[in-house]
Amino acid sequence: MRPPPSSHRKPSSTLHTLSNQQRSFPSPSTASPSNPTSTRPPPHPSRHSSLELWRWTLTKASTAPCFVRDVHRMRESGSKDHDFFWLGCVPCRTVKVLGILVGVQVCERRVIYTLDDGTATVDCVHRHESQPPPPPSPAKVRNTPKGKGKEREKADPYKCPSTPELNVKHRTDTQGQTLPLVPVLPTSLADVGAAEKYSQPGPFVIPFQPPAAKAAPAPSETQEALAPSDTDDPILVPTTPKRRPHSPSPAPTSSPVASSSPTKCERTDTEEEQVRLRHPARLHSRDLNLNTFRIYVKHYMDNAPPPAGCRRCGGGYCPHVGGAGCEEDVFRTPRKGRAERDADINETPHATGRGRSGTQGERESVYGFTLSYLRRVPELRLLARRVVEAEAKRRRRAEREALKTQILNRTGTGGRGGSGASGREPVGKKMKRLFEVTVVKLYEEGSIVLWEGPVRRPWWQGQSQSGSEGLWKMGSSSTMLASSVCSVATSVGGEDDDGDEGDLSDPPAEEEAYVPVTPRLLAGYVEDAIRVLTSRSAEELRLAHCRHKRAPAHVDGVGPTKEEIARFLRRGDGRWERVGEWVVEEALEGLRAEGRVWCAGRGRWELCL
Repeated sequence: MRPPPSSHRKPSSTLHTLSNQQRSFPSPSTASPSNPTSTRPPPHPSRHSSLELWRWTLTKASTAPCFVRDVHRMRESGSKDHDFFWLGCVPCRTVKVLGILVGVQVCERRVIYTLDDGTATVDCVHRHESQPPPPPSPAKVRNTPKGKGKEREKADPYKCPSTPELNVKHRTDTQGQTLPLVPVLPTSLADVGAAEKYSQPGPFVIPFQPPAAKAAPAPSETQEALAPSDTDDPILVPTTPKRRPHSPSPAPTSSPVASSSPTKCERTDTEEEQVRLRHPARLHSRDLNLNTFRIYVKHYMDNAPPPAGCRRCGGGYCPHVGGAGCEEDVFRTPRKGRAERDADINETPHATGRGRSGTQGERESVYGFTLSYLRRVPELRLLARRVVEAEAKRRRRAEREALKTQILNRTGTGGRGGSGASGREPVGKKMKRLFEVTVVKLYEEGSIVLWEGPVRRPWWQGQSQSGSEGLWKMGSSSTMLASSVCSVATSVGGEDDDGDEGDLSDPPAEEEAYVPVTPRLLAGYVEDAIRVLTSRSAEELRLAHCRHKRAPAHVDGVGPTKEEIARFLRRGDGRWERVGEWVVEEALEGLRAEGRVWCAGRGRWELCL
């Protein structure tokens, strides 16, 4: 059979040739940037966990300069709990790109910028706050108004503001997969060359970052107004929290430090994480109630600045209230501690050198709060007055509503009932009763206990309170806050012009004092309870061996549990009759971190030798 003519085979050969040419010249990657492998793992697995990689992507050091094409090629991490992306072999959440602005789309709450760097395009979303509608014009068109004002120079129309931060927004591809959303910041051409490092072989290792020194911020107007003028301390108003949180930080296990200056106080990162509450002058009316006032009183008692007698800290930040002694350590010669020894796993833990004297020093360095002292704190007094006024306002509103309902439902004639305005109670008495009710509530719930040790002197007896403003979030209304606190401080001194409050009476000589129940305060008593219960269990075990020639079945170990410690404290001392097991557990964890107790198993605790 003869083959067909060449004219019949030519179209097939031409199509075949064009197809081969099409395969030999593939399309560039920028033509179809919407095929990312969202769940493909990184080319080289990292030795770090997904949590460590995710935390590193939140730092400024993880910002990656790259092309827009690289942004489209980013892959998801594949972790359900930690969302970040892989830029080659580097985890990333924030990138820097440089390109030409080729489109702007203005919306109501955002502006979409289309950026092109020659490799691909990307939409950057800049969200902004919507402006309020303009006020109505006082004049209309064709009116003849008069204007009066100052003449000033016209603004420069060519001066542009600083470039804001933009957010990348990708369109959804045909398969319904959405590309990653990452912030985009403007950059320079010099940073784009750093994109080559994202394709280096080998697993990713988080680079080491030396800790940067923190610069002391300048004090704001509110801090300058609240700071006392009769002190020479250069750090008048620290912006970081000034008290140790409830969970005690572990004791240092490195070589002991012999300080040449015993008056120096060290601050740790744990102490700087203390939560500050909103200033009482900034609270909304709906939040002014008894529960809020109780929270603020407890917050102040937990984080109050040290008394003026603490020479070691000079009236500023003091981590020794509830910790080691203040005045005794000032004149004590620093001693070198015992170096840490290499302990075996099966070896019984030993104490780190902190004995019974340290526990006694902790108890002596705690200062109690009296009702007279709390009533003279400017912030608490301001909050108490606001709570009383808010409650009175709510009561008057309820009375008006009830009176309106009574008038509408009244069928017969008659006069109105007597009003209680004539017997209105002074504001000062209501504030005092509010403090008393709050202290009783805190005592009943076990948040505070009675204290027989040293107490804090009232404010008007020369108590220095620099640093108390660090307990509150001041905000931007510095003038209002300063005036509110100054007016309250003036009323505390006995020069109040309001006749309803009157002057504060002198505190009684034998006034009860209270201290907040914290794990650090309870640690010494828990340690004593473990010592007593351990010796008691050992005696019972010895008697059982003598009588029955075997140990009793209910004794799992000589150490007590947290429930047994709590029961022992409630029975032994009346002040701990409302102490909770969770506070005992926190105290045990703090003692274990300091190397004073250890868990022997099955929830039982023993003292370190």
